[in-house]
Amino acid sequence: MNRCARRHPHDGVVGLGVTLIAASAFAVPFSSFAVQETPGDECLIEVHNQSGNVADGSTLCQVASGKICTFNLELCRNQPGCIPATFKKTIRATGLCNPGKLAIRRAQSPCGAFTGVKVRTKRKGKRMGTCDIHVVAKSSDRPPRKDVDKITLVCMLQGSQCPNGPTTTTTTLPRCGNGMLDSGEQCDPPGSQSQCPAGQACDPQCQCATVSCAPIVPGQPIDGTYQTLTLPATDPVSIKLCTPQASANLFQPCSSDADCGGGAGSCAQTPWVDAGGFVQATPVGAKTVITVTAGSLPTCEHSACITCGNPDAACAGIPGCADPSSGCFKSTCCDNPGFTLPSLLSGPWTLNICTRVDQIRCGTGVINTSRPQTGDNEVTKMGDTSDPGPDCCYDGHPGSECIGGVNMNDDPAAKVCNTTASGAGGDTKGKIVRTVGNGTPDASGIQIRLQTPGLSTAWFNDNQGCPPDATFDTGESLASQLILATEPTTAGASAGFVDMNGDGCASAGSNFTGTPTSRGPYTIGAPAVLPLPYGGTAFRTAAAGLVFSGGVLHDIGFIAITPTGAPTVVTPAQTCTCNPTPGCPE
Repeated sequence: MNRCARRHPHDGVVGLGVTLIAASAFAVPFSSFAVQETPGDECLIEVHNQSGNVADGSTLCQVASGKICTFNLELCRNQPGCIPATFKKTIRATGLCNPGKLAIRRAQSPCGAFTGVKVRTKRKGKRMGTCDIHVVAKSSDRPPRKDVDKITLVCMLQGSQCPNGPTTTTTTLPRCGNGMLDSGEQCDPPGSQSQCPAGQACDPQCQCATVSCAPIVPGQPIDGTYQTLTLPATDPVSIKLCTPQASANLFQPCSSDADCGGGAGSCAQTPWVDAGGFVQATPVGAKTVITVTAGSLPTCEHSACITCGNPDAACAGIPGCADPSSGCFKSTCCDNPGFTLPSLLSGPWTLNICTRVDQIRCGTGVINTSRPQTGDNEVTKMGDTSDPGPDCCYDGHPGSECIGGVNMNDDPAAKVCNTTASGAGGDTKGKIVRTVGNGTPDASGIQIRLQTPGLSTAWFNDNQGCPPDATFDTGESLASQLILATEPTTAGASAGFVDMNGDGCASAGSNFTGTPTSRGPYTIGAPAVLPLPYGGTAFRTAAAGLVFSGGVLHDIGFIAITPTGAPTVVTPAQTCTCNPTPGCPE
C-alpha cells in the first residue's frame, strides 16, 4: 500500500463541471493495562471478518458445527480515513479462547493474515459458548496514540438467538473466500500470491493459477495507444446509484428515491458527480487518449501516460484570461491534450454559469491486466483545511513566494474554523494525504487508475449559451478558477475530512452533503465500480476527493461515478512520456 502526503490547494474532479467548483504497538491482557483511548484514534486498529470491519463492541454469532465455532478474523491498522500512526511491535489479540495467533506484525501492512479463532459450546454442546477478545494497540509516536477494541464471539446452538449487543452480526462466509484452506482449495483468499508458487496467484475458485497479462483489446498487443469515451445515461453500464444524500443503501443500485431512503434526488442516473450536497449530471463524450507500456509478469502493471504537448501554451479555451483585469490566475495549458471534456452549463442556483476544464500537465496512471488479478488500486484521499505551512508552492496563486520549490511566505497563524474570508474555509489551501491500495488484491478484471491535472474555469453569462465547446471570452465575468487533480479508478475510492494537526478544525464549508456532519469518509466500491472485463466491453470508475474552493461552498467533498466505453486502439501508436514532479497540487 502506497501513501503520499501532499499539501495543496485543490483536489477537484476533472470535469467536475458544477457550480460548486464555479462559485506496531504492543498487546497485553486487557485487565492488566488500563488505557484511555485517544479521541479520533478508533481506526488505528480494527478487527475484520470477510465482510469488513467489525466495530468495537460488536457481537459476532455463529451456529456451532461439532460443538465448535470457528471465526475467521484478521487485524488491520491505519485503515482508510485514519491519520496513520507508527507501530514497531506486533499487535496481538488476547482472550480466554486463545486468539493469540490473531495478530499483525510490523512487517505486515495494512492487515495480518486471516486466523481461525475457535469458540466451544458449553456443557457438552448443550449451552452456547462465548469469548471476549481484546486488542490493545499503542503506537511508538511521541506522544503515543492508543486504540482498544473488544469483540464478543458467541458460538450458538441450532435454533438459538444471537444475544443483543451494540451491533450483532451473524457470520455466513463463502467457502472460497473465508481465509481458510478448506478441502479441495489450494489457496484462499482469491488474488493472494502468498499461498501460491512464484508466478501464480489465487483465482476466484481458490486454485493457484498461472498469472497471465490479458490484452486490453482482444487480439491486440498490450503496449500501444488507446482511446476511451464516457457513456450516456442510456447505455446499460450507466446504472442508477444511491448518492451521498441517501439515508439507505449508499452507492448501491436503485430504481427510485425510495430505494435510497426516500430523500428527493437520492437515486441518480450515472454519470454523475455529487459535490457539496448537489448532484450534477456530468458531460457525456469526455475523451481520454492513453499510451500504455508493455509491462511484465507477474504484476502485469502497465504504466499509462496521457499526453499534454506544451503545458505552457496559451489556453485556446479561455482567451478572456489574457485580460489582466479578468481575475484569472492562470491562462496556460496543454496545446495537445490527451484528455478533453465538453463544457457544461450547471448549478444549483438560477445562475447562468458555464464551466470548462483544460488539461495543464501530462497525466499518469496504471492499467493492471493480471489474470488472476493481483493489483491493488483503490485510492483514498483524506484532507484537512488547515494551512499546511511553508513547505508548498501553490501553483500560480497569489501570496506564493517560492524559492527552490519551497514557499517562504505561507506560514500564517491558525485560523478560526469558519467560512468567513479570514477563516479556515475562506482560503484555497489545505493538506491531503493520498493512499493507494488497501492491502487486498482487486476484483477480477482489468483495473484502471488514471490522474490528469486540469484547470477548471467557470464564468457567468456565457455569450454563446455554453455549448460543449464554449470559451471564456473578454467581457464575460469570471466566477472561479481552480486547479484540479482527480484519480478515477475502477478498484474503488474513499475520501473524507479529518483533523490532522490537532487544531480541532478538519473542514469549514459544505463538506460532502452540505452539512457539518458530512465530513466522511465516504467509500465507493463494487458494484458502483466495475473493472474492464477480460475481453472488453465497458467499465465504471469512481473518483472521490476534496476541494478547498475558498468561496461559494468553501471546503467541498465530491464523489463522481463515470461509466466509460471499452478502449479502442489508436493507430499509429503515440509516444508519451511523463515525469511528474512533487508539488501543489499533486
